[in-house]
Amino acid sequence: MRPEEPPLLTITAGSWDAIFSNGRRVALEQALPAYLRPRRWFGAKSRLIKSATITDAALLPCTDGPAYLVLVAVQYTEGPAETYFVPMAYAAGERAQGLLGDARHTVIARLATDEEAGIIFDPLIDRDFARALLDVVLSRRRLRTINGGEVAGVPARILRALLARAESLEPRIVTAEQSNSSLIFGSALIMKIFRKVEPGINPDVEIGRYLTEERAFPYTPPTAGALEYLRSGEEPMSLAMLQGYVANAGDAWDYTLDVAGRSYDAARSRADLHLPEMKLTTAALLAAAGEAPGPLAEEVVGAYLEQARLLGERTADLHLALAAGTAPAFAPEPFSLLYQSSLYQSMRTLTSRTFQGLRTMAPRLPDTLRAQVEAVLGLEEALLARFQRITARKVEALRTRVHGDFHLGQVLYTGTDFMIIDFEGEPVHPISERRLKRSPLRDVAGMLRSFQYAGYATLLNRANDAQQDTEEGAMMRRWADCWSFWVGAAYLGGYLRRAAGAPFIPAAPTDLETLLEIFVLEKLVYEISYEMNNRPTWLSIPLSGVLRQVEA
Repeated sequence: MRPEEPPLLTITAGSWDAIFSNGRRVALEQALPAYLRPRRWFGAKSRLIKSATITDAALLPCTDGPAYLVLVAVQYTEGPAETYFVPMAYAAGERAQGLLGDARHTVIARLATDEEAGIIFDPLIDRDFARALLDVVLSRRRLRTINGGEVAGVPARILRALLARAESLEPRIVTAEQSNSSLIFGSALIMKIFRKVEPGINPDVEIGRYLTEERAFPYTPPTAGALEYLRSGEEPMSLAMLQGYVANAGDAWDYTLDVAGRSYDAARSRADLHLPEMKLTTAALLAAAGEAPGPLAEEVVGAYLEQARLLGERTADLHLALAAGTAPAFAPEPFSLLYQSSLYQSMRTLTSRTFQGLRTMAPRLPDTLRAQVEAVLGLEEALLARFQRITARKVEALRTRVHGDFHLGQVLYTGTDFMIIDFEGEPVHPISERRLKRSPLRDVAGMLRSFQYAGYATLLNRANDAQQDTEEGAMMRRWADCWSFWVGAAYLGGYLRRAAGAPFIPAAPTDLETLLEIFVLEKLVYEISYEMNNRPTWLSIPLSGVLRQVEA
């Protein structure tokens, strides 16, 4: 099927960038919704776009012709507006034809002028643009915008040392679409471009600076600078951040899937392997975390048990560093009954909204999945009762800044160790919410669920429907239970031993279990909502997680 042609815009006089003049940019703005909606980094795919307006733009001189750093305000038929950072440049002739053929996803519109036909495109795949953008940070440049603002490069102290070790800053373009966009410069620097932006420092920049300049934390890439949008009377807006590049073997999610896949294949070939039924509850995990793994765990999981333990230690190292802050944005704060009540209310709201969506979707699901959905819907009151445990008494522990969206995809595996990345939290939430202090156990719960996802994703990817009701299918489900349980226990054991005595770990074991359980359950409910909207074929993973956790 031939992709739809980008819309054709026309300028009767002047160069291509006359499209940004007040009287002419309406046509470009009308073309933006169709461009934005399919993008991986556009987070509001389920919302109806009412309009897209260019609110400001800064000219960025480049060798191959000027580009613009553009802010686009997106209005919806319901709910608050959002702002996206959408750089734009122009290409004509063979270059335009090449982009239309090989990188059509970057093309915003076709453009006809008096002199030639060309395209307006997103230049983040262009090496010349990448060099010019990096130079704004390196040289501390300030670019005036068409509406009286500025785009400013803000280098960090460590940048000079990183540049001194750099053999080359030749750009490498990351072509895969992600929730943000990235540019790599030699083996020295990586620039992350934030797509959804808003006033206030992005937590990724804020926490990165803290871990680099105040704590010298060795298990996250150093933050080397930022690109900010400034406007009088408003908070700065983070458009991009520059970090030291860390050589790695990929993220821990892909690595863990590979490890789990090999374990699955080995288990499936063993007729003599007898795996027990596991209780995948928080209480069972906490009990196992305090014990050495048995011979069966070591046989099924192998060396990855030690790597999971190491990742638990690195998670604790991160939380200890974040808890050591003294400035108001980082200084720990105690739990309070009011805060605990607000936690319960947010979990109750999430559950109500998610379960309503499940009820609506249930009739359209396959029979096997519908049975799981009905079973989970029947546990709504029991689930809320679990959440309500947080209101029973004041938790004696501290809240700190946390990662905020912690899972295996937010960790790089270097071949011998782990590096933690991406501290911006979930972009669907406003920056003010992402900067709140929370229990670090919320991060721990996220990683425990990520391990379980790796186990069950392996099962889904390798088993076929015909196996589901066979003895072999039941055995492989026991493998997924056992693998994810033992890996999670090793991770939790490494974490709790390294963080022992830290003020963010509740002194009372019952409080520790309560917090960890409600955060795991909250994550499960969030996963149900996510899979309903994005990946219904994986809905069984969080559904089975709720059944195991609550029914037990």
